[in-house]
Amino acid sequence: MSFIELTPSDQFNDSIKILAFKDGDLGRIYFGYCQHRKINMAIKTFRREIWEEYSLQQRWPSIKDNLTEGSLPVGTIDLAEYLYYIFSREARLICHAQNHSNVIRGTRFWWTEDGQSFFECEFVSDRQDLASFHQKIMAKANPSHLSCLEVALFALSFCNGMIYISDEMLRTHNQTHPQDPALGLVHRDIKTENMLITTKNQIRIIDLGLGS
Repeated sequence: MSFIELTPSDQFNDSIKILAFKDGDLGRIYFGYCQHRKINMAIKTFRREIWEEYSLQQRWPSIKDNLTEGSLPVGTIDLAEYLYYIFSREARLICHAQNHSNVIRGTRFWWTEDGQSFFECEFVSDRQDLASFHQKIMAKANPSHLSCLEVALFALSFCNGMIYISDEMLRTHNQTHPQDPALGLVHRDIKTENMLITTKNQIRIIDLGLGS
């Protein structure tokens, strides 16, 4: 099976119609509509350039057992292994937190036979990221209309989501790795672009790619 790269109007997994996509530093996010579940979805995978540059298909056979079992890497790992590891860690963390109101809901995570990783999650349509929200507020003649209570609500919602994710990650990790217990979660990519605000002023955390 070759690398899967989709374009708008493509049909994915027999049920998801691809509508658009967006590239990040390492991954590509497809936005689509699931005709079976009648919901909007986001699907994350590696960018082709990353896949080819780090020979991820060639590395897959040697690490797939550890990844599919959720085992931690042992000893020194190279960048290809690290990319696989952080992708699977993000997917698992978000799927573990699927019932929390401040975290994006993950629905499915799998690999192709060649090792291309795919992660499905909900797409929150009635939202903007915190960076865009802040710019709009500051552009207004009187930005003070955002009350202290609203600011506190945003901060508490974000902290509440991160605490839940951390607790879920620690519980799951320590149950499966009692010989190597973890003490906490480090989120290495906290930024306003990774926090969504819905039209109901609800914070949703969307990216944990470098959580460890």
